[in-house]
Amino acid sequence: MNELPLSECLKKLDHDMVTELTRMASPLIRYRTGDIGYVEKSRCSCGVTLDRLILRGRAGDQVRIGEKTYGPYYLEQFLLEIPEVGNWYQFLPQGDQLLIRLEANHGSEDRDRLARAIASRFEFSTGIKATVEFVDSIPRTGGKTIRVIQPAA
Repeated sequence: MNELPLSECLKKLDHDMVTELTRMASPLIRYRTGDIGYVEKSRCSCGVTLDRLILRGRAGDQVRIGEKTYGPYYLEQFLLEIPEVGNWYQFLPQGDQLLIRLEANHGSEDRDRLARAIASRFEFSTGIKATVEFVDSIPRTGGKTIRVIQPAA
């Protein structure tokens, strides 16, 4: 498989559009899906040489910090590597900073020290200034998990 380096992939990220011309009664022409991704040239071990569409999230779930936009998967990857962080977290963009609300895994102690350490490592790893806040419970919606809480317009 011919993998592109992440720096090359990020240059090619764009909104995905679909054109479906085989539907005779109502073709979709340049239908905007709301997904963000890129096309990767690839060759499967079985010999198929079709391009692959790699999805990197939804346009509405992007996190805007200052003038830059980040995909939530990029930010989640950092959090998932920390054993003290539970499976429930939210990102709340606040101008040039990011508030991260987290539920701690059971047995995690000294939450204030841990929050400062995570914020420091997060800024070092991503370049984004963050404040980390541990909460007892993040609301469950019963539907799609909401990870990004956008500021009110």
